[in-house]
Parts: sequence; structure tokens; C-alpha cells
Amino acid sequence: MTELEPRDLRKVHRPRGRPAVDAAHVLDAETGDSLR
Repeated sequence: MTELEPRDLRKVHRPRGRPAVDAAHVLDAETGDSLR
């Protein structure tokens, strides 16, 4: 486990501040072309 793994998981698992925007960002990053 590196320092980037837990950070990424935390960000993707429970977004803080913008749930909708974060969720969309995660989908975009995962699929690579979800919102674009």
C-alpha cells in the first residue's frame, strides 16, 4: 500500500464537498469518457 493508493481510494470512495461533481469526475476518470 502506497501513499497514493489510500488517498485515491478515499477520494473515490467518499467525496467530500461535491458528491455529484466528484462522482462524475470519478466516472470520467474510470471510463475515460463519461461526461465528455
